[in-house]
Amino acid sequence: MRYLILVLPVYTLTACGSTSGMQSNEGKALKLNLSAYETVIVMDFTDGTKKSNLPDFAGKNFADRIASEIKGTQAFKQVSREPVNEKSVVVSGRITKYAEGNSALRLLVGFGAGSSHFDADVKISDSPTNTELGQIDVDEKSWGLGGIMAATQTVEGFMSGASKKIAKELAEAKRMEGTEEESQER
Repeated sequence: MRYLILVLPVYTLTACGSTSGMQSNEGKALKLNLSAYETVIVMDFTDGTKKSNLPDFAGKNFADRIASEIKGTQAFKQVSREPVNEKSVVVSGRITKYAEGNSALRLLVGFGAGSSHFDADVKISDSPTNTELGQIDVDEKSWGLGGIMAATQTVEGFMSGASKKIAKELAEAKRMEGTEEESQER
């Protein structure tokens, strides 16, 4: 019983899934250098769900959260939700899974009943050329064993957490002074 009390808090604070770091198209970790960019454009996310049943507000909501978090890092001079006529980093993508689930089932039943789930493919690209620079995968799901923590894990919370991770990745890439290859050439 004593060990259960020590281990239980670790499991109750955990959601399943993750938001990846910056990756290449092949899914390999990528050190992206965005130091040449001063502007980020965040486009609304599109519906990539299998049944095309994404709520109308979801793509805009996720994009708004990402833009807000990027602004909060103060890494870029301008963060826009509309295209601009200058060299920019464009954040776009599609939401591939959106399930609000049922918090009462997550609380009382667990074992996946009433699970909430949020997946998105985030694309980072260059605006003048539309060249893809990198991607971030979002795969968030409520904790399967149920309880209070699972009941409070919502799509809105998953969007917020993913937005913070995306903003952090972009801010770190903006602050890079050179890629590893450039450092080796010097």
